[in-house]
Amino acid sequence: MTKIHDNIYEKITYTIELSSVSEPINKLADYIEQLPNHPNILNPTNVTCDAKNTVYLHYSVFANGTTLRSWINSINSIKQGFRTTIRKTLHLSPMKLKINPLDIMMQLIEACEFMLSKNMLVGQSSIDPDFIWIEYDESQKLHVRILNTIEASSTDILDSIHKNKVYWSPEMISKYNHKMFYSDNEIQIPQCVMNYKSAREFKRYDTRPSTLSSVYSLGLILYYITMNEDPFVGHRVCADERPLRMYEINMNVSKLVWSATEQDIKMRPTLQEWKKQIVAAATNYNKKYSCVLL
Repeated sequence: MTKIHDNIYEKITYTIELSSVSEPINKLADYIEQLPNHPNILNPTNVTCDAKNTVYLHYSVFANGTTLRSWINSINSIKQGFRTTIRKTLHLSPMKLKINPLDIMMQLIEACEFMLSKNMLVGQSSIDPDFIWIEYDESQKLHVRILNTIEASSTDILDSIHKNKVYWSPEMISKYNHKMFYSDNEIQIPQCVMNYKSAREFKRYDTRPSTLSSVYSLGLILYYITMNEDPFVGHRVCADERPLRMYEINMNVSKLVWSATEQDIKMRPTLQEWKKQIVAAATNYNKKYSCVLL
């Protein structure tokens, strides 16, 4: 059960289990100490290992914070009259029941751009409502952060932090299915250098090979925020799928989701291209909506 804190701006520790680790814990600790900071990225502050050799990442967060999934669920529960959930999440005021999903997406794009440029985001498997953190600071400003699950610590991006493939891009699912079917054939994934100071940075992180998977996953996140439901039901196997209920979304948002979830990698926009689409859509969107979630 989540502990309720009287001081919602108190710093507490949020912990996740790291299911796939290929590096010794001391090297992970050194790696974490050298991680570059960004306002929209939540880096772990510590890593620990229990008696069963299970590795955990620990994050310093505000007591009022929660994951994107819990936040969206709470907003909709409150709107439906279940107000008992308020103190369990963000102590939401009526003003916080209206959100702008495009503003959230812009913060997530800023995080992805930075992580891609620093070689911190390898497989995009952590772009998921369960690994996005939402909190308010003392000035009531909304902060959206991607939980850095140090994917670079894994030798294979398909040994993901979790086995929820709902928010994976088609190319990641295809690689995963290929590996499961041809178990004897190892997919060669570039190794990341654990020492950040000697890691090579991408000079052109807005090129298609490095950003397309992120765009697809972020498009599904936008769908989730707007619809308050996962884009696909059950275990996702087929790579060539799109959310089925996009016709129920505001037209501007629907176009953005459709563009981001293009199955053909040659036609899908880059992160920079999709960002421009969002900026253009936000001009009209902000005039009419503050996104009352249903």
